[in-house]
Amino acid sequence: MIKQLFIVIAILAGSFVGLSCMSIPSIIEGRQLTERKIVVPDEDVLKEYAEIIGNLYGKLKIPSLDEIPEEKFIEYKKYVNNGTAYAIVHPSYYVFFHNYDKKAKVVIERSRGDYSKNIVDMFIDDYPVGKSKILKQMKESERRERDFLKKASSRGRLIILILPPNHNNHPEYPYRKLDEFARYLNEVTGASPSVVYVESESYKRGSLTFETLPLLNRFLQTVGVKTLLLGGGYVDLCLKDFQDEAASLKDIEKVETIPEICTQSPDFIIDDKTMGK
Repeated sequence: MIKQLFIVIAILAGSFVGLSCMSIPSIIEGRQLTERKIVVPDEDVLKEYAEIIGNLYGKLKIPSLDEIPEEKFIEYKKYVNNGTAYAIVHPSYYVFFHNYDKKAKVVIERSRGDYSKNIVDMFIDDYPVGKSKILKQMKESERRERDFLKKASSRGRLIILILPPNHNNHPEYPYRKLDEFARYLNEVTGASPSVVYVESESYKRGSLTFETLPLLNRFLQTVGVKTLLLGGGYVDLCLKDFQDEAASLKDIEKVETIPEICTQSPDFIIDDKTMGK
């Protein structure tokens, strides 16, 4: 049962708030966290740790749906569990892409030679949240989504990731030299053959292009998906874009979100610190 995959967690309520920035703790184990920063490792670090870096970083190992010949779509049928597949919209968007101008955004820089954890694990395990309700909620959302992706991937469930287009050129993406987003996705899915991805039409929308939506429709029809369960973020934004489109897919009988793995935008969360408490 899919319910066994999830930890039963109460969903935190959020409200629309103004766009004023809040103060966020700026140190993780001595590493400076800043806004609007592009992380560029020193050349001597890249040379010294070239072997480790070569093993951890590189291209995304998850296949794009448009790179899979349509005659091979049927091979993914074995990953469909009782007619069900999963779609995760813009995974870990807060950690990698959230707009700096709306809420303070963390950019985690590694200490020299420390490549033991991916960036999402560093955020979940090491980031000091203090009294910030926003950080506590975003950290918990990232944890639930990560744990789901690990479990579902390891169990060979069919997962479609909806990623921001050409993510390395996203205006808010700080990890362009060493692609931390690709590393995270490769690690969290274990490069499972049951995982594929498509790109959304823009960075800030979860809807698909006119070419991609019919392609996804043919893929889901071929493998016999009847139920599409959704996660990711943000709720009422990119996630809603995709949910509305998914409802129009042919032969899909049910489209539902899994609340435990849906992420609310931090811009819709009232933080105690922003209220002067």
